[in-house]
Amino acid sequence: MRHPLLIPLIALFVVPFAAQAQEILDDFSAGGWRASNAKAPATVEAKAGSLLLTDLPGGEVTWGSSCSKRYAKVDLAETPHLVIEVGPLTGGYEVKLSGGKQRPKSKVASGDKPGLVVIDMTKIPDWKTGAGSLNAYLYTMGDGSKVEYKFVKFTGTLSAEEEEAPKKPALP
Repeated sequence: MRHPLLIPLIALFVVPFAAQAQEILDDFSAGGWRASNAKAPATVEAKAGSLLLTDLPGGEVTWGSSCSKRYAKVDLAETPHLVIEVGPLTGGYEVKLSGGKQRPKSKVASGDKPGLVVIDMTKIPDWKTGAGSLNAYLYTMGDGSKVEYKFVKFTGTLSAEEEEAPKKPALP
């Protein structure tokens, strides 16, 4: 026995899920972020919706501090955009990414104002597309400086607000 409404009903539920782009959203609630340079001591305070990175004066370098996290699988074909929201800061911020031989360490954004940062990772020079692990590095720039990051997101689709945000080209 056939039900004429069955196929449209199945399509109603299956098509929206199939059309959704992949996304990795890190609001810092899962942890995993750690200070990443012993010569530039830092405190990293992470909780849902906030990662506060503070450079502690007295390190061997005066440019600031960094923290990092490894993401086990990021597929640039499915999630080509990196979106970061930078909150209040003193000094400046910087963002770097790396992923082994296929994706050498690259500075992808820097600035001194809060707001959304949108990076098209497919435009990073010398990077190969495809899936693999990816390390994200967040920096605070300046001796004794602080940056509050709100989230880090790898996504295939940008929201209207993210589409309007200034796009950051990969930096040398």
